[in-house]
Amino acid sequence: MVNADDLGFTAGVNRGIFECAAAGTVTSASVMVNTPGFDDAMAGKGSVQLGLGLHLNLIDGRPLTKAPSLTEASTGGFHPFATFLARATAGVLVKHEVVAEVTAQLQRLRDAGVSITHIDSHRHTHVHPMVWPAVVEAAKAHGVRVIRIPREPIANNAARARATLSKLLLGVAMTGGASYAAAKRAGLATADHFRGISSQGAADVVADVRAVLDNLKPGVTELMVHPGYVDDALRERDGYLAEREAEVAALTSRVLRAAIRESGVTLVSFAAR
Repeated sequence: MVNADDLGFTAGVNRGIFECAAAGTVTSASVMVNTPGFDDAMAGKGSVQLGLGLHLNLIDGRPLTKAPSLTEASTGGFHPFATFLARATAGVLVKHEVVAEVTAQLQRLRDAGVSITHIDSHRHTHVHPMVWPAVVEAAKAHGVRVIRIPREPIANNAARARATLSKLLLGVAMTGGASYAAAKRAGLATADHFRGISSQGAADVVADVRAVLDNLKPGVTELMVHPGYVDDALRERDGYLAEREAEVAALTSRVLRAAIRESGVTLVSFAAR
């Protein structure tokens, strides 16, 4: 499956994801419910066929609940990513506050008429061992059966230093928290394989996706992508900009669409798990 993260981030991101879905290359998306593009995303979701899950957001903007351990006292907004990680690692997050926020975000998505296929998170914050139990608890209470495990082999594009560092840090972050075994013990399903970290910002997105197609293992593989168009709202909130537009161009290209057809793979959503 090809899953687009960040649906609901901004209207420009939504437009890019919907174009890729219309092209038939993106079959699933993860929705941010507390960001500027959420209403736009929900207004447009009926125009394409996408399995939709929650892209849990604990680091951008404001929470849907009162969550003192997740927010800055002076603003009421979330702590930025680096501060969030430091606080989570220090053990100062309050579990019931995290459970309440995850629950509120799931409920907002369900209230918008979405049958939730899965849960993952912005910047993979759900895999931290101080966050994982709260996310699992809320997901199970809400009947969400599938969770992302963002573990990509180090050998994939190992020469890309930034991607390799990200994978190593994620591996450390997941120690004692998220894993395929932990998900199974919790009664949650996962994709069998995960790809996409090493392809972020790739010079040739088409070549990277074709390489994934050429090296698929048996089972369901999630390929994480981040297509979108840059708008002012995105510039204010994120540094991944032109790379998103490159992903749109690649995922809507005739070359890649033909490669997917010729590969014989079946593109699904998390509803298939």
